[in-house]
Amino acid sequence: MTRQKHPDRTTNSILTPSDRLPSPQKVEGDSSAEMLRERSQSENYQVREAIRVGQQADREDSYENFIEIQLTVESKRQLKELGESLFLNNETLIESAIQHLIYYASKTSSSIEEIVQHWHWNGNEAMAKSRKYELSVPTIRMLEQVKMEDRIYECATIGIDLLYQNNCSYNNFKAAPPNS
Repeated sequence: MTRQKHPDRTTNSILTPSDRLPSPQKVEGDSSAEMLRERSQSENYQVREAIRVGQQADREDSYENFIEIQLTVESKRQLKELGESLFLNNETLIESAIQHLIYYASKTSSSIEEIVQHWHWNGNEAMAKSRKYELSVPTIRMLEQVKMEDRIYECATIGIDLLYQNNCSYNNFKAAPPNS
């Protein structure tokens, strides 16, 4: 609050909200105060209703973001090793794997459908226990854009394998001696 000299007073005083805004005066036949009160109540209701609808939509979105994925035992092992190597949790790695597959497809000018069909699938792989992972809305939208929202398992598995090959597979790695 600021101290100001009030035009009607000779001493300094602290202004209050009622000093700054004219108060509606009830005059016979004048319903402006009632109209303001009704308008305020209507606006408060609209604000409360908008908040309620937004919170409900947020809850519904968060339920849709949990996707159950059953990885192979090998993919689960790769996911664990990637987590240790990159110091990331499984949900972040699953999202990164899916996004990396989409990136890989764009860089190789292949469709994700082609990659999924030609990936080296071993039909005898043991499956790990399925688990729910939370995917972000942008990742879900990416899957919808490439029409793979019904094939999240394949996208996650291939993406994990790609990330693993690029970050944890050291079969052909040879450390070069430092240049003198």
